[in-house]
Amino acid sequence: MKQLQIIYKISILFVLFSMFLYRCSIEDDQREYNLIFSNESNVPVTLEFYGVNASISVLLDSFVVASNSSFNCDYVAEGFMSLLGCPEIDGIERGNKIIIKFKDNLGYDCIVIGDNTKCFSGDRNLFAGSTIAWQQDGNNYTFTITQQDFDNAFDLP
Repeated sequence: MKQLQIIYKISILFVLFSMFLYRCSIEDDQREYNLIFSNESNVPVTLEFYGVNASISVLLDSFVVASNSSFNCDYVAEGFMSLLGCPEIDGIERGNKIIIKFKDNLGYDCIVIGDNTKCFSGDRNLFAGSTIAWQQDGNNYTFTITQQDFDNAFDLP
């Protein structure tokens, strides 16, 4: 009976140790990503991050980025998640929609899945799982908002 107790305790310790090693290997695979929104237009821009669930948009946070300035968002993940990792505000679900708004209610309304007719077109998909829309330098990914983006902006509701 005593041998069974010893084997049982050793088995439990082995399982706990294995879980610890597995957890450490998962954390080792994670990297820090720095997303940078560079505003090279001649006007300030507001970045509004939303969480969308069941067609209900909830504003998570917003930031004003002055002309010729930038906004940074950092997150840690196993791989590049574009805007899906940015930002995590007080434990609230990560944003899956962004509105980039210029003056006079002009801008871009971009969502992970849904109507993106008022978003950037082509290779400038902010939520793409690849880095196509982002200029990469190590773990720094930059999305540049240009004067042309302002000139071509959509009327937002």
